[in-house]
Amino acid sequence: QIDAGPVDLVEHLRRGAALLSRALDRRTRFVLELPAEPMMVIAEPGVVDRIVLNLLVNAKQAVGENGGQVWVRVVPDVGYAFLEVEDDGIGFDSAVAERLFQPGISGSGSTGLGLSVVQDVASSVGARVTVESMPGHGARCRIVFRRSGANENALTRSNA
Repeated sequence: QIDAGPVDLVEHLRRGAALLSRALDRRTRFVLELPAEPMMVIAEPGVVDRIVLNLLVNAKQAVGENGGQVWVRVVPDVGYAFLEVEDDGIGFDSAVAERLFQPGISGSGSTGLGLSVVQDVASSVGARVTVESMPGHGARCRIVFRRSGANENALTRSNA
């Protein structure tokens, strides 16, 4: 377990956007979708970087040589924040999806270490990983981070 603490996921991704976009092929369009307000989550900056870079490498492989589009977004929810990386690549079927977190399994024919690493690193800060896909329609990986207490209290009060 890593010593996790409050991290502003929105600001962290905003500051790293240029570096993140360089992880993709120049033929791949990088879209960063972030809310205007800070999104404090329980994490560690190095963990967030490792997760996003692994997911971008997966997305790059999925969209292939001709490029495509990759979205990185933060979606707020009560008590949680979702970090999503989505691509419009080749996708994969449910049989592959069930085994994606095993080392050596991949939806794109690569080494298949990315999601295994992402799951291990995410769990080190108490986050969960889910994946959705359909063959020919891309994939979306969602990391579910717990929101830190101060941000959660503010959200609860504003919805009351």
